[in-house]
Amino acid sequence: MKAITRNKVDAALESRQDEPTIPNGHASKPALPQQGREIAVPPAPANNRIHDLLLDGCFAAIADKERKFQQRYEVFKTSAKRLPRIRRAEAWLQFVSREIDSWGEAEALVYLVSRGFDCSTAIATVRQSWAEAAHVATFDGQPITEQTTNLNPTGSVDAVQVEQSTTTEVPDFWEGTDRQVHSIDATMLRTAEWCKLRGFAPWFRRLDRTQYEEILLCGSDPEVRIRSLVNLCRSPLAIRTMQRSLPLAMKVVELTQSGQPTPWTSEGHVRSSSGVELKTVENLEFAAGLIFCVHRVRRPGHPAYRLMPAAVECLRKHQHADGSWALTSLHDGGSVKATAMALHALAVSRPRGSKKMMMAAVKWLLGQQEDAGNWYDTSAYVNSVYLTVLVLDAIAAAKGERCVTYLGRHGIKHGRPARTSPRRRP
Repeated sequence: MKAITRNKVDAALESRQDEPTIPNGHASKPALPQQGREIAVPPAPANNRIHDLLLDGCFAAIADKERKFQQRYEVFKTSAKRLPRIRRAEAWLQFVSREIDSWGEAEALVYLVSRGFDCSTAIATVRQSWAEAAHVATFDGQPITEQTTNLNPTGSVDAVQVEQSTTTEVPDFWEGTDRQVHSIDATMLRTAEWCKLRGFAPWFRRLDRTQYEEILLCGSDPEVRIRSLVNLCRSPLAIRTMQRSLPLAMKVVELTQSGQPTPWTSEGHVRSSSGVELKTVENLEFAAGLIFCVHRVRRPGHPAYRLMPAAVECLRKHQHADGSWALTSLHDGGSVKATAMALHALAVSRPRGSKKMMMAAVKWLLGQQEDAGNWYDTSAYVNSVYLTVLVLDAIAAAKGERCVTYLGRHGIKHGRPARTSPRRRP
């Protein structure tokens, strides 16, 4: 598996929460191999003085690039400040889509395309980046020649070559930051579907195989697996493609731990005035994610549906007075991610009394929006672009709109669009 780099902007958000939020990825080296985006550092010459001067020039160019980005971002914030909340969030995603700097930020394109924005220019750039990265991953950076490649008309690498290889022999052509560990694979599948990126199916079929083998041979922690599973269940292409790993992952998260009544319940040590106590912990993000995944993947009547009433009651019991949910029953403050996931769960299950619960949660989420239009969560280690799309989908789903990214193109085509107003180019 490739090394996962830490995004410097995300790290800054943890330590300086009072500062404006900046789209993730722009303070670090771009992950996408786009022309004109990276500045190569030349090899050290014999003369160290010349080498130092060249390095100084490179660092100055990087600093100048960052300064110009900050200027563009300040101009954007000023222009978006007076927009309505949802439109401001969409404007922020439009800004990100023009400045895509890491694989995970393609989530911005997924949302914008699902809402009818014209993203043809950004999609063309992403398509080229994917093709180039796939070639580099497959041929270890060798130039494309008749002897080294078997490219089909779509520009993708030969399917057999990719599908039969291991990730050690041919690594995935994408990688995520440490905040995208559980979402990056789903983002690639969602981007391929919404942006109509053809020729990458062999990579996704291999992803299905490798994840299946990983769970089968190495096992999996349900509380960790549910995070990736929820994101994959937000991709109709993943549900269709990952026919082996998804059902196996569902079995993992549907199992209860020894002595526990539900899969989302465990025992945890809690500090109190009298010392450390052992208490029952309910993972609310897990309960919400399981509801969502079961309704997305399992057929009605499947044994997993027997867990649904208890999971819904768990959410009902632990919703805060302000409408939010925490990550677990032991946390006090509301979590943006957990609240957005709870809305996803209630939107697909629609239990009695859910409308009041959802409207309170929507009001709370809108109150957590950053001035720039995005959302981030200090209690959940997730990418801001991913989280913003998750929240916007949650709000739309709570209002009964079918224009949500997890339904895919087919679902939106046969449902009621969220809006009919004309869209401008991002």
